[in-house]
Amino acid sequence: MHSQVVVEPETLSMLGLKQSKQRLEYLQLGIQKPKALLSFEPLIDDEFLFTERELKLRNRDTEETPKELKRKIKAQEKSAAREIKKDTQTLMIEKRN
Repeated sequence: MHSQVVVEPETLSMLGLKQSKQRLEYLQLGIQKPKALLSFEPLIDDEFLFTERELKLRNRDTEETPKELKRKIKAQEKSAAREIKKDTQTLMIEKRN
């Protein structure tokens, strides 16, 4: 939206201009279009491209033994118990206050 300015006749006569019915508008810099960024193809290392067979072989190697799974379950149970204790203590403190 352009702002329009009304100029008094005395000001126009001082500047040597004739009074017209048109209103003066503020000067604005031309709006420039944004420049497009250059795009490049990504560099992909062939070393990291695996076939489905290779991925299956990798997943077999990373499967955990039952002993490791039991250890993880036990650690998670202990962690959950600690969290419950902390929550209980917090609730008791709030209940007292």
